[in-house]
Amino acid sequence: MPGSIGFTLMFTAFSVLHAASILGWRRSLAFLLVCAVVSWCFEEVGVSTGLVYGAYHYSSRLGAKLGEVPLIIPLAWFMMVYASWTWQGCCWMAPARRHRRGTAARIVTAAMVMTAWDTVMDPGMARSGAWTWEPGGAYFGVPLHNFAGWLATTSLSTP
Repeated sequence: MPGSIGFTLMFTAFSVLHAASILGWRRSLAFLLVCAVVSWCFEEVGVSTGLVYGAYHYSSRLGAKLGEVPLIIPLAWFMMVYASWTWQGCCWMAPARRHRRGTAARIVTAAMVMTAWDTVMDPGMARSGAWTWEPGGAYFGVPLHNFAGWLATTSLSTP
């Protein structure tokens, strides 16, 4: 069984290959780079200050870290931001993509899809020991403002 790191690497590879087939290599690698940098920055600020998602810290369970954030985390963000972006793209008509309002709606929709996924993933991963919410929170031990942080991070990571 590959575990969290193995599954994340496999699904990230799938996402990159799928993105390359849809967007081309240049745009898909730019998407990956922007998403990885934005998410790592938000995560590092979040772990250091507690401002973005709430007070938390990562265990060593997710492998090597850059700063306080495991290297796998920005890849996991891309894997799911890409899936959320792709899914929401099915919800919008092609003409809406050419207008700013359509683009903004697609970004908001992708951020909502991503945050909905987090409502399931976050409590389970915390329970598994991947990270710890220091004061806990109202939603299965997760602080509610964590979800606002997910909306913001995803919005800035989405093309």
